[in-house]
Amino acid sequence: MRESLEDEGVLGRITVLSEREDEDWHILSVEISPADVGALSSAIKPGWYMHFWSAEDMIIIFKDKIFNARLGDEQSFLSAIEYGKSVGIAPEQLDFVVELE
Repeated sequence: MRESLEDEGVLGRITVLSEREDEDWHILSVEISPADVGALSSAIKPGWYMHFWSAEDMIIIFKDKIFNARLGDEQSFLSAIEYGKSVGIAPEQLDFVVELE
């Protein structure tokens, strides 16, 4: 998550529950409000994205673009995948992995 931000200061707006490193990435477990989604979208580097999920839904955030998807409904991810490809993200990186604790 940290790698995708132009300014990590935006992380001060959200509640970080835990953080771990996974190869080259920092994975954060967070609580995020709808208002903070917009702030994060503005802070993401162009060509990067973040995704957040609950038990049933996912929010996919690109630089100044936000998508909502339903876990288990592949069709609901198509717009986000197409947009990601249009901004230069490799298709294999648009897998929106969900890690359950």
